[in-house]
Amino acid sequence: MQRFVLIFSLEQQTLMTDTLLLIDDNAVQAATRQTILKRAGYFVIAALNPERALAQFQSDEFPVEVQLVITDHIRNECAVPPEATAAG
Repeated sequence: MQRFVLIFSLEQQTLMTDTLLLIDDNAVQAATRQTILKRAGYFVIAALNPERALAQFQSDEFPVEVQLVITDHIRNECAVPPEATAAG
């Protein structure tokens, strides 16, 4: 089961400047961040499962190119490999 949610249609995405992948396992916090980012003019793909989101990002499974990945500030259960970070 895919666990990412598009909060805009692809037609609306053409008006946005950047596509963000928002990863947060807390649905309430993710929805709040989605709303804020949407109002700021971003196209947001939200994921509640960090492992699945990382796998989808690495295999380029999202419908549009992702320019930025945003995660919540505590990532205990998901070890992100160095090559998936900006420093890696």
